[in-house]
This record gives sequence, structure tokens and C-alpha cells, in this order.
Amino acid sequence: DILSDLRDFRPELKEKFDCLVCAEVLEHMPFRDLEKNLDNIRRYLIQSGKLLITIPHRRARFMIITPFNYQKPIIFTLPFFIKSSPKSFYNQVIKRKIWIDPHHCWEIGDGKIEKRDVETAMEKVGFNIEKFMKLLHVDFWVLTKKA
Repeated sequence: DILSDLRDFRPELKEKFDCLVCAEVLEHMPFRDLEKNLDNIRRYLIQSGKLLITIPHRRARFMIITPFNYQKPIIFTLPFFIKSSPKSFYNQVIKRKIWIDPHHCWEIGDGKIEKRDVETAMEKVGFNIEKFMKLLHVDFWVLTKKA
């Protein structure tokens, strides 16, 4: 096992891994460190190595399941300002302040960071985006280290 701060590059681990998983980790560090963190991960991967990554996405979603569609439920994404209460509407639309987990420095869709900001950082440090999926509460990417 390896215990380390992602922000500190460990040269002895350079190009040692063919696949790494980063599941809901990056949002716990300031967004300004995202490129550095992604670059460190990229440097740990062998050539053409893969990174599987999830990052929370702040969105209001709900699902409709009936006896007729139980294998393929209908999932709706509501506009960001429709959440749960008038106070929530006020905070999100008027103040442009969206609640996020207090342990998260940022989330996609938090009113400041968007998916394109994250993908720009991924590509800038040397990853190809091989696959993207919106899951219920997170966005999921499969990235490949560029040659």
C-alpha cells in the first residue's frame, strides 16, 4: 500500500502503473491544484495507461420506474435552480450560491466549475478522453495517457 499526498510527486512511482482509479478525490483539493494533481497521476502511468475518474456533479435528478420500464428507467435532470425550497431557489438563482458538501472544495455544477473546465485540464496535462458517462451523482471518465 502507498499512502501519499497526490499533490507531492513521488519519482520512484513514475510510470509504474497501467491503470489508476481516482474516485471522488480531486474535489477535496482546491481547483487551482487540479492540473498539478492530474499531471502527477499521468506521470505515474505507463505509456497508454488508463485513468478511471469520478467527480461529483451537482444536479437535481430523479428517476421514474414503472412495471413497463424497470429495466430502463426514465431519468430526468432538472434545471439547476429547481431543487427543494424557495430558500434554495433564492440561494441558487439570486445569490448564485449552490450548496456543496462541506468537505469538498468544488464540484462540477457548483456555479463556478463546469464539466468543460475539468476536461480542459485533463487534455492540457496530456490525457485523451476515451469515454465519458453521466452517472446519477457523479461524472465518470476513462482517460488514456497521450503518447
